[in-house]
Amino acid sequence: MKKFTHSEFDHNAGDFRKDPSAVYKLLHAAGVGQSEHYGGFWVVPTYETVQSVAHDTDTYSPADGTMLPGVLDRPLLPMESDPPLHGEYRRMLVKQFSPKAIREWVPAIRAAAQDLLKDVLTEEPYDFSLGYAKMLPTAIICQMLGVEFKTEFQEWVEDVVYRRISDRAATDRAIEKIHNLFRGILPERRENPGDDLVSLVLQAEIDGKPLDEETVIDFCFFLLIAGLDNTNFTIRALLQQLAIDHELRQRLVDDPNLIDAAVEEALRYFSPVIALGRTARADASLGGCPAHQGDKVLMLFGCANRDPAEFENPDEFDIDRFPNRHVAFGVGPHRCLGSNLARAEIAVAIEEVLKVLPDFELAGEVDIRWDDLGPLLIKPRKS
Repeated sequence: MKKFTHSEFDHNAGDFRKDPSAVYKLLHAAGVGQSEHYGGFWVVPTYETVQSVAHDTDTYSPADGTMLPGVLDRPLLPMESDPPLHGEYRRMLVKQFSPKAIREWVPAIRAAAQDLLKDVLTEEPYDFSLGYAKMLPTAIICQMLGVEFKTEFQEWVEDVVYRRISDRAATDRAIEKIHNLFRGILPERRENPGDDLVSLVLQAEIDGKPLDEETVIDFCFFLLIAGLDNTNFTIRALLQQLAIDHELRQRLVDDPNLIDAAVEEALRYFSPVIALGRTARADASLGGCPAHQGDKVLMLFGCANRDPAEFENPDEFDIDRFPNRHVAFGVGPHRCLGSNLARAEIAVAIEEVLKVLPDFELAGEVDIRWDDLGPLLIKPRKS
């Protein structure tokens, strides 16, 4: 293998995204360093350094963008904001994404999963990616936003998240479509507010004042895109793992109470959000390196989740792992607000598949990439 150098590291490179695990090992050994890509950024790879950056909101800010390269020239709210405003933004939504609130959504998640499975299971081999893993989170966030479910929403999200490097025009078109979707919804929702998330943001106030329309649209944009790709990636990845590991799948069939542990290990092992960035607000020592004000800093959550200093045998998929303090949802004040929803969707998705198809296997070679949600063809396993 070519000698690793921080300067050449690109977290968006195809070879890395296809299988990051080998590079993770090199990064653990190399520690913090600087990449020359995207104008330069600090690579933060270990569990300890990721924790340190994520908790130090005075020094490391998300307000200037969290994705390298960026998605658009306006903030992803509430994620890309600083305290105290960030705290105000989160308080607007925290009740709707609390464990209690998400438990009340479980019947709707289950009903959506069952409906999708009816269509998926009509013809062998079954595609559990395009018709199921991708569509379940989309169906639920549409219900929560109070908008009509359309499969094209998932296509828009993929164009925003994945095409911003290879096809920027497609990304820009998708962004415009999402903005226009909500611009068209807001007048009616002002006249007839409901208990949906769009109405909630419209009625919210900061310091006694309502949010301006563009801020509302920024919120709605992020609420639509934030939980789709990451959640459906994990559903797909865990289903693939169960199609390969027959002993594990049988354990979950025999004891569905183990599904939650399998979800947590899938989140750690596959780490659907590989990395998010910050900007240094002041000079600081970063893992012993001199970071300067204005420097970009990239926290590699996926790498931290494979750090042998925190996780024993980190490259093994082990649902008995305890403790499992992964950082798949980030950590610190900006930890993902939708983590409870994502966990519920993944768990229910797996439960419903195992109910109707307890014994299955891959129907062919499957190439799982961290930037591609292609088909996942599955067939009943011949005993």
